Amino acid sequence: MPRQAVLYLCGLSFALVLVARCPAMILHPEFWGEDGVIWYADAYTSGWHSLFIPKSGYLQTISRLVALAAQAFPLLWAPGLFVAAALIVQTLTATFVVSTRMSTVWPSTSGRVLFALIYVALPNSSETYLNLTNAQWHLAILAFLVLVSRPATSRLGRALDLGALALSGLSGPFCLFLLPIAIWQLRDDPSAAQLQRGVVIAIACGIQGSFLVTTIGDSRSTAPLGASMGALAHIVAVQILLGGLLGARVMSRMIHTTPFNSDGAVIAVALAGLLLCIVALWRAPRVLPKAVVFGGPMLAAALWRPQVSETLPQWSLMANPWAGQRYYLIPILIWIGVVLTLATERNRGLRYLGSMLVLLLFAGIFADWSYTLQPTNFAQKAREFALAPPGTTTEFALRPAGFNMILTKQAP
Repeated sequence: MPRQAVLYLCGLSFALVLVARCPAMILHPEFWGEDGVIWYADAYTSGWHSLFIPKSGYLQTISRLVALAAQAFPLLWAPGLFVAAALIVQTLTATFVVSTRMSTVWPSTSGRVLFALIYVALPNSSETYLNLTNAQWHLAILAFLVLVSRPATSRLGRALDLGALALSGLSGPFCLFLLPIAIWQLRDDPSAAQLQRGVVIAIACGIQGSFLVTTIGDSRSTAPLGASMGALAHIVAVQILLGGLLGARVMSRMIHTTPFNSDGAVIAVALAGLLLCIVALWRAPRVLPKAVVFGGPMLAAALWRPQVSETLPQWSLMANPWAGQRYYLIPILIWIGVVLTLATERNRGLRYLGSMLVLLLFAGIFADWSYTLQPTNFAQKAREFALAPPGTTTEFALRPAGFNMILTKQAP
């Protein structure tokens, strides 16, 4: 079978895995949180001007663009377009992992295929599953993969690479963490293609940096951090090391057991995980150290200025399963890379340990496999809104509970 056909087949398989985790997300799509409250509502009321409205201190272009495109269709169809866009981003990211362009930094084809399958079935990731608001995190992963991969050989491929980097760079603050990777790649390969990539990331940094400097003080939560060594250890152990393997459902029960009432025990788990990461980095494919340089500072920035609560100490909340899962997506994927590296180690002890961790991961995938959606009356409200006269204000209950979108009908 031709290599291109195999890649398409992989992409279709990854998309099917994503859909299988919650078919209702595709069959009965609805807005998720900010998808309706901010992106669609702003596009509906402000049109193209919404592209230049920062949120949380920076531009979020992918969400704005999809919301603007959705204005050409009935409101009832808009959530489906949002879910489709998120599905495309996640599928493209998984498919890029298995492409031959990644072979220079990750030679093992079987390792890349396994990692891509884990990526689309990842535990402790419901917050980033098929919603446009958090598609920016998956787009950042795709941009990282584009940067570290072998440059495309065709003009179309190079243009798509630069487009992905530009879209990611203008969709969140991730370009600031991609810039060191771009510089690293340019140092190793001072080619025109790498220079073009670096220039795109640098321009995005300039744009997003200007918004961050001028708006971040007024756009981020002012709730206290509640920072402490114990809270940090709980975040790392519960959300990344154990949560990334066993999933949020298992961890939501485990945190009430005796070991998690002891800061000492949790700190020991966190330190053990850190030690395993250090050991694995000496033996891992080249993509993993670069992922650490990308994801490590990103996690530090998330812990410095999180957006989890407006009033309560944030680190305490961030240690709870289901809370702030978007911040842990990339660290969990790095941790999975560490586990897979250990599982293929020549050292028997490390290999056995890595294999046991992989078995825990499979158990976590099973436990966190499916998602349950809370029913709302969005479809009914959307039909009523379509028939309502101009000037009618309608409130839509969205998922998750507590989010509500308010639209005032405009004249055609």
